[in-house]
Amino acid sequence: MHLVFRDDDTSYFTSPAMLEQVYAPLWEKGLPVCLAVIPLHDANNVIPPYRGYTIDPNIPPAYRGMKQRFPITENRELCAFLNDLAEQNLVEICLHGYTHLRLECMTEDAAAFRRNIEAGLALFETAFPNIPIHTFITPYDQVSAPALEQIFDSGLNTCCFPVHLPQGFGPFAPNTASVCRGQTLIANETPEPLSEHDAWAAMLAQSSPDEVFVCLNHYYEFFEDWGAPQTAMLASWHDFLALTAPYADQVSTFAALRLT
Repeated sequence: MHLVFRDDDTSYFTSPAMLEQVYAPLWEKGLPVCLAVIPLHDANNVIPPYRGYTIDPNIPPAYRGMKQRFPITENRELCAFLNDLAEQNLVEICLHGYTHLRLECMTEDAAAFRRNIEAGLALFETAFPNIPIHTFITPYDQVSAPALEQIFDSGLNTCCFPVHLPQGFGPFAPNTASVCRGQTLIANETPEPLSEHDAWAAMLAQSSPDEVFVCLNHYYEFFEDWGAPQTAMLASWHDFLALTAPYADQVSTFAALRLT
């Protein structure tokens, strides 16, 4: 069994302190986290109404709705922090779209999408010059067939909920890693780590050697709209980490699970 800790939406807006409050317990034990990092975050990312938000809440309130894009390279403190962790094998830096616009990966324009991948990787070459990038995480876990083909043609592997895979890719059994178009696709649909502890306990106890369980978080949700820490959520997270502690030697990254 392999256990992957995945956290989405690290970007220009992220402070190292926010990530540390959530993931220091893992890093202190030498365990890695896969961070899906947005290269050029669009601050005017309109979404369907969600918990009262119409602009993605992964954007801080002071920036929300601004018609501007913010490159990861301009947050030098964050880049230095992530480079240091990556060099210690404590994070895998994954490409998380390009601008994180909601339907960015649902395009039928393969050439334009490939240009976005290349532009995102170019920003990462500046932000993380010595860190190889192996994994593309699609924003909102939505992707079209042409976009998925371009991800694989770029030599990147990915992780996606099976229900969101386009026709022609799959079907893949949940919690498996498979070779698709020559690259690795992890088809994963695991429970909510902050509330479904019993389901996680049962899965982990009954796991088979080839299964891959991905624990998905969004670090900013542990804070009250980018303000004070949500102590109840952090307590639940710490309970979850205690639940997974016996499986520490099975914690992995997407890069380590490449089947090619």
